[in-house]
Amino acid sequence: MMMLLVMLRMHVSAAADDDDDGDDNDLLEPNFEGLANSLDPLMRRHRTWLLVRIQTNEERMNENMVF
Repeated sequence: MMMLLVMLRMHVSAAADDDDDGDDNDLLEPNFEGLANSLDPLMRRHRTWLLVRIQTNEERMNENMVF
């Protein structure tokens, strides 16, 4: 599970800056499906669970945001 968290963090960090000017002010939507596809074969069977879990967490975060 720790490896999954490390991979997730690296994937989101890599997608944080899309214009290569060195700042992180233009965040992209992370490609979680691409991350799930790149997991090693033992984790692929949990791909659907992982995607559903991430989507649920994103929905919960959106509900808790104050604008």
